[in-house]
Amino acid sequence: MVTVYRLIFSTDFQQLSLKDPAKFHATYPQPFCGLPMQAEWGDSFADPVELAVDDRIKPAADFTRLMDAGFVVRFRPTGGDDLLNEVISCGEPIGARIDDEQCVAVSVHVTNALDPERSEVVRNAAGEIISIRRYEFIPRRLDQNVFKLPETAGLEMFTYTTGRYTEAMEQAVELVPGYVHYELTGLRFEPVWSSE
Repeated sequence: MVTVYRLIFSTDFQQLSLKDPAKFHATYPQPFCGLPMQAEWGDSFADPVELAVDDRIKPAADFTRLMDAGFVVRFRPTGGDDLLNEVISCGEPIGARIDDEQCVAVSVHVTNALDPERSEVVRNAAGEIISIRRYEFIPRRLDQNVFKLPETAGLEMFTYTTGRYTEAMEQAVELVPGYVHYELTGLRFEPVWSSE
C-alpha cells in the first residue's frame, strides 16, 4: 500500500528568508522551478546562501519552508543523517548558512505522478490544471521521497510511504516513519491519497 502526504510546514518554529534575494536570484536562476539546475548553476556553490531568521523567539526546526517550493534542512547530532541525506537528494541542494550554522536549502524536483483523468481537478479556459480537489496518483511514478507536482509546483510538496521500511528504524529513509523515529521538527503530514 502506498500513501501520499502533503507536507505542511509548521509556523510554530522560526521562519527563514533570504538575506539578499537579488544576489540569490542572480546566482541561482530559476532556483525553485523543480527541474535539475546544477549544470546551469556551475560553480555557484562556492559560497553558502545567507539566510535570515524572521522570528528568533521561536525555536529552530529541522525542516523549514523556504520561498514557494523549497525547504531548509538543519542537521543535528541526534541521528537521522541517512534520512536527511535521502530527503536532500530529492532536489537541488544549495549550501546555506544561518549565522554560523551550516545547513542545506533544497529546491525540490517535480515528479509527474498525478493521474489527471482520475483526479478531481479544476481547469482554466485553456485546459490547464489550476487546482486539485481530489488526488489520484500513479504509484510507479513515485520515485522521489519528497516531490512536487507540475500542476501545483509553487504551492505544495508531497512525500509518500510504502509501509515496507525496515524494522531497524535507524535505516529508515522514508520521511514519515523516519521523521517520527528521529523526533524531527517543523512538519506535519496531511494524507491526500492511498492506493488501498
